[in-house]
Amino acid sequence: MTEVCAAIGYAQLKKLPSFLERRRRNAEIATEKLGMSGKLILPKEPEGRKHSWYLYTARLRGVNAAKRNKIVDRLWTKNIEAAVYYSTPVHSTPLYRDGNVAKRGRLPETEKASRQVFSLPVHPRVSESDIEYVAETLRKTIA
Repeated sequence: MTEVCAAIGYAQLKKLPSFLERRRRNAEIATEKLGMSGKLILPKEPEGRKHSWYLYTARLRGVNAAKRNKIVDRLWTKNIEAAVYYSTPVHSTPLYRDGNVAKRGRLPETEKASRQVFSLPVHPRVSESDIEYVAETLRKTIA
């Protein structure tokens, strides 16, 4: 690592606590705004733990990948940077699949989840009004 990269990293580390707090607050707002939808399984922060909220990954109940992808695409048309990060279950990636660590089909709930999960933006630059817009748009999209 160059000295310039180290200096930038050091400066960013000083901001980390505020970044994490902003992500946590955004995740709380998202959960509050989306909590009444019976169509979503929302992420939780277990008691006594601190989630980094690097991603806010929700799960759509009872949908397949095509339906999930269509919803994510609709969110993009509304300028919401939703994304699918876990479309392939870990046990189906080449490292595990080729090493015979796990066989496809042996983890049906994991595979089902990979077809239903997507992530919403909660990074520090997202404002409370942005989160409210995301939640309102998602609720209308899945209604």
